[in-house]
Order: sequence, then structure tokens, then C-alpha cells
Amino acid sequence: SRVEDWQRVYSDAESVEGFREWLRILHHPHHQSSLHLRWASLPIGAWIGFFTFRYLLVYTPKPKRWRTIRELDSPEAFSSFLAEACYITNWIRTEKLEDDLFGVLSEAGHPISSEMENQCRALPRAKETRKTKPLAAFYDDESRELVARRDAILIDQFGYQFPED
Repeated sequence: SRVEDWQRVYSDAESVEGFREWLRILHHPHHQSSLHLRWASLPIGAWIGFFTFRYLLVYTPKPKRWRTIRELDSPEAFSSFLAEACYITNWIRTEKLEDDLFGVLSEAGHPISSEMENQCRALPRAKETRKTKPLAAFYDDESRELVARRDAILIDQFGYQFPED
């Protein structure tokens, strides 16, 4: 069953095969409706990934979004729509938290002093989750291709790269 599929892939965070199966399930048309009914019913569901779809839901205005996305007929058209409709102009990503935060504050007209920046950078970090396997071990050629194809828009926009061995 679908519930058992999800339980199996979430049962062991260190399982390389579990992660790869999670990616396959996440992007398989059979599971799309259990993740979000609209994603499964729209043409874009055939060529965008779940995280790209979530990005659409969170960062574009609802009225414009639903009128337009039914008409989008290619990843390129979808990418153009996102570039135009997304109402976020500056991002603070967790993987570049301090740099992005200081940049956004500066662009908003609230630059911080070098002293304050140094103090912020010197603060202790929250305890990070330790993995016994390097992140690169979780991606094989098939999973890299799947993510690169289905979430290419987000990968391109944010300059993400797959982890190196």
C-alpha cells in the first residue's frame, strides 16, 4: 500500500537504498495524488518534481497561479512563469544562512556593522545531525538523473550541485 511504501522508506535515515526508493516514490505518478491532488491532475505533474511544485504553491500568488499553470505546456514555459510570478526577490537559504541574511539585510537598507557580522558568525551552531555516510553515497546515477530532470528549475535557480564523492 502507499502508506506502507512511505513507512518503509522513512524507517531508516541511514539507508542508501531507502533514500533512493524514496526519490523514486516521490516522483512516481502513482504517488502524486497522495502528495497533492492538484499536482497529479495538472500537465506539469508529468515533468516537474514535488519540491518544484511545493515552491510554486508557496512562492506564487494563488489567483494567478491556478489560472496560468493549466496552460503551461513545457518546462521552459513553467520556468518563465515562476520567474515572473514568484514574489520573493531575496532568499535566505539554510546552507548559506549568514551570507544570505547579511545580503538581504543590506539590500533592505539595514546593513550591519563588521563587528556585528563577526559576532553573528562567532555564535555557536545548533547541533548538526551526524550521518555515518557521506551525502554523495545516497545518490547513484539514476537518482541524480531523476532529481536533475524533475527539479531542474530549482537546481538552476539556486545553483545547487550534487555532492561529490
